[in-house]
Amino acid sequence: MTSGESAEPRPDEDFELRLRALEVGLWDYDIDADLLVCDARWYQITGLQPNMVRSLADFRPFIHPEDEELATTIDLAMVVELIARDLRYHVDFRLIRPDGQTRWIRSVACLLLDAGSGHHKAVGCITDNTDFALIAAARAFTRPATRSDPDIPDPAATIGAAGSALSEREIECLRWVSLGKTAWETATIMGRSQRTVEFHLVNATRKLSASNKIHAAVIAVRKGLI
Repeated sequence: MTSGESAEPRPDEDFELRLRALEVGLWDYDIDADLLVCDARWYQITGLQPNMVRSLADFRPFIHPEDEELATTIDLAMVVELIARDLRYHVDFRLIRPDGQTRWIRSVACLLLDAGSGHHKAVGCITDNTDFALIAAARAFTRPATRSDPDIPDPAATIGAAGSALSEREIECLRWVSLGKTAWETATIMGRSQRTVEFHLVNATRKLSASNKIHAAVIAVRKGLI
């Protein structure tokens, strides 16, 4: 290398630099062994001490109580279905750091069957989406839902019972969930309020007897509804 020339970064170095720029924390979870391994950036984002989390049980105490089931429940049938269809999994939840701060975390993963161990695994990353969540909340506060919105459900409407047919809007919302979109992103795409999208997803989840909206989307895919 001649004087004045700069060395080109190796592919692995370049990839690591991109991850740092994106402020992404990486994690690897062996579902069958309940073994969770996270990188240094994951611990920085969560505010936890390095290597203090080795399983979901270690992580649960730091998840907001209202989001604990959503963030940690594992449906093996859903895992197998996602692997078969090569679909991503994502979840948004609130994390309570040891210093008391509440942060909105997005976790995105790919699911796979490990060729060596034969275990079901999830490999993914987390990002801190707190700023985006606060912006969305501020918009929702300044734009309250009104009956003038043609897609706002009647507050007196009865939530659909399990087994009921899905509405066109419920199917559309589930379709976006299956593509990895959040309720806020779906609302933006559909030109509706986040409250409306969440209403449809709750209704669809109940009708399909699913544990959460991701599970509902998988069931809808399996049934050929989306």
